Amino acid sequence: MMKRWNVRSSILTTVFVMLGVLGSGFAHAQTSEIPNGRFEDWTQVEDSAYTNPLFWSSLNEIHYLLGYDDFTVSPSTDALEGSLALRAETKKFCTDDSTPFCFLVPGSAVLGEIFINPADLSITSFGVDFSERPMAFTGWYKYFPVLGDSCLIEVELSRYNASANTREVIATGEFRESSTVSQYSPMSVNLTYYSTATPNKLRLTVHSGVKNEPFFDEYPEGSTLFLDWSNLGEPLIISSIDDPEYEPELSLFPVPASYELNVRWDKMFPGNGVIEVYDLTGRLAVQPAQVAFGQASSHKIRVADLDNGLYRLIVRDESGRVVDSRSFQVMH
Repeated sequence: MMKRWNVRSSILTTVFVMLGVLGSGFAHAQTSEIPNGRFEDWTQVEDSAYTNPLFWSSLNEIHYLLGYDDFTVSPSTDALEGSLALRAETKKFCTDDSTPFCFLVPGSAVLGEIFINPADLSITSFGVDFSERPMAFTGWYKYFPVLGDSCLIEVELSRYNASANTREVIATGEFRESSTVSQYSPMSVNLTYYSTATPNKLRLTVHSGVKNEPFFDEYPEGSTLFLDWSNLGEPLIISSIDDPEYEPELSLFPVPASYELNVRWDKMFPGNGVIEVYDLTGRLAVQPAQVAFGQASSHKIRVADLDNGLYRLIVRDESGRVVDSRSFQVMH
């Protein structure tokens, strides 16, 4: 990769091992909504050649300071809904010294601002202002790992005392995925609370991979994570089964739906089940319906009262296991 000036391998090492301490330090409205959690708004940083999601930062700042013209976080038109999603890709960066030193660097984004010490390029973080106690972090993602890598999303709620320079961790949550997920799928990360105190800071970091190490072989395409519709609130109920007796044959029409959504199936599994519809924050959007799935049939869902947007239909068997799930759009 071309660079504007030389950097030593020791500086690369110092910078790239700091991925775990990304964060921010500017104030934002205290709400359970994640600022720009749908990644629709992006901004170019000063006179640089890269963009970040509005209210977010990334390691693109470091890459730019080091003189690279390639970046690991970018907007993608491959979105769940709307125009854009966050795309983070692990890439290989090398010095252009006589004996180049190369490092794998995950695409990493953080909600808020990062502070870089120009002396050693170390990173500090404090988190955005936040005073809620949500149950979970939710979002929709796709993932394409390389070389056995896995993506990582970390959530931390804390209570920071600026005068004493102390920080109490109130809650944490973590999501990892190492398998290929080729279609947008829901994630739900339950937060574990360690204190009854109300937090005042939120730190949220997104990494396309956890590999952060010297690497000298060819690396044309790295682990890539797409993230959209992230939120803090109620957990999504996500489970799945792998059983040959379950043969989902489900169709939804019309899509997009405006008044009614028709759900039609062949024999899916013996007995009865439940059809549920969730919005993208994980909340039930309509009353669950008990239906018989042991024979070919159909069911109508009234969507006239729903807001425009994307929804998720989930079919459960009598034990509560998810048999099938589909996304559909409502547009009036």
